Amino acid sequence: MIGKPFGIMFGILIAQKIFRMKRSLAFSDYWLVSILGTVGFSVSLLFAELSLIGSEKAAAVLGVLLTLPFAIGVSLYVLKRR
Repeated sequence: MIGKPFGIMFGILIAQKIFRMKRSLAFSDYWLVSILGTVGFSVSLLFAELSLIGSEKAAAVLGVLLTLPFAIGVSLYVLKRR
């Protein structure tokens, strides 16, 4: 919930520096895209499915599924503020 938005945001900023792109959107727009990126937790579910067994897998899946509504709520809040 914390690492993904920062990773997406830094990826955007690094790509702008490397390709010498002008900012066509406001910083808050980039931040919004970064936060909306947290909703896609399918990769986390895939990793849990492939690498864990038993109660560890169940705990990981439960953690991802409990975090998802929070990510959606934060995304909606930021979208409404925008």
